[in-house]
Amino acid sequence: MNTVAASAVYEAYQARDDGKKRTKTRLIQPHGPWIGKTKLLVSGKPRGKHAVNAEIVEKVKRGEITISRLREAYRDNLRLVLEYVEKIVKESEGGVIITSDHGEMLGEYRLFLHPCGIECKILRQVPWLELRK
Repeated sequence: MNTVAASAVYEAYQARDDGKKRTKTRLIQPHGPWIGKTKLLVSGKPRGKHAVNAEIVEKVKRGEITISRLREAYRDNLRLVLEYVEKIVKESEGGVIITSDHGEMLGEYRLFLHPCGIECKILRQVPWLELRK
């Protein structure tokens, strides 16, 4: 699978007992690999994230994976992680900040995922949601 499942991150979040009131929890999804209901898998030996991403992009460009399927896989990964975000929000004693490190290109301008060196609002504008209790 070459990723850390949201369920494993949530279990680690629940197991923390360091006496601190603040914690940082990083969930990988909706980032690839796409392991939600709509799976996008690659064949062969386990490889690094960038090699897997490159293979997915090539399959999209060749028409082996449609852009709509890539988008659905992204949405399904997002749904997968939001289940655990909801649990963390409910269990948190204080506020929660939800953000991301970058956006994803899902066919806009014929670009895919998050290519380096691209100055594009889709990649640069990330969510920032503060929930206060």
